[in-house]
Amino acid sequence: MTSDFSSTQDKRQQLKDLLYQRAYSRQPGSSAASSAIEISGGGNKTPLFCVHGGGAGLNSYKRLASYLGGDRRIFGLQTVGATADDPVIRNISALATMHLTALRACRIQGPYMLCGHSMGAIVALEMAQQLTRDRQQVELLVIIDQPGPDIDLSFKDWLYWQWAAISHLTWRQRNQYLINSLRYRLASSQRVPAFARRLFFSKSTNQEHLTGRGRSAAEYRRRMTDASIEALKNYRAEPYPAPMALFRAESSAPRLHADSMGGWGRISRQQIQVFEIPGHHMNIFQPPHVSVFGEKLKSCLDRCTNVA
Repeated sequence: MTSDFSSTQDKRQQLKDLLYQRAYSRQPGSSAASSAIEISGGGNKTPLFCVHGGGAGLNSYKRLASYLGGDRRIFGLQTVGATADDPVIRNISALATMHLTALRACRIQGPYMLCGHSMGAIVALEMAQQLTRDRQQVELLVIIDQPGPDIDLSFKDWLYWQWAAISHLTWRQRNQYLINSLRYRLASSQRVPAFARRLFFSKSTNQEHLTGRGRSAAEYRRRMTDASIEALKNYRAEPYPAPMALFRAESSAPRLHADSMGGWGRISRQQIQVFEIPGHHMNIFQPPHVSVFGEKLKSCLDRCTNVA
């Protein structure tokens, strides 16, 4: 009886180890890992791998997946176990390599489709670069509401776009828009003292930030934001040879609308498909905007995809 029990325990441990290896891909010397989570299954079209944005969550893609049909497998690439001091989190190339290990555990050979929102778009770009250098086919890279590196935006252009962005809003919505924009600027600016930025990262205006739990969560968000900003500043994008599509929010940052290609014109060696979607950077994945976003993305993916 004891021998049978031990054998069963060994098999369970082996299965657990196998599942862990398939689910998590960790960089040597790093506490961070990548988890490939299947969001939507079924179908024989080229699967889509989605890189999370700065919020490090996949819920946005889960909402979007319901509008992409059931004929394509959709995976989310999730960073787990990350700390702001981890060198991988401060390096776009290292992040991309970590996510690619998880991607290849699901699909060893191409073709691939990749997408990323916000900072995740830059990580997805570097993943696509590494795949193409490895002679793997990337059918499409989707950039979601992230400006390219060759934006040239004057202060006059910035003021004009801010006026255009709020002119169609009600007075109440304008106030909220300005408050949220100011709060984000103060929270993400490294010129603001750390203790003050921690307060802006608190989710509510009540006394949550006075509790130990609220303080630690706000401090974690502040430090991770610093790490993300450092990673983006140090990354230098190279020309990209494969197809690319840009989905940008109509009321998003003025830098994204400073030119017709959203700042990606000199990066892409092919003509970029540009799609305008309703909403702003933070609500394009939410109703009612997500339905329009999903329909346009599905059409774009279907035009570029292969069938296995």
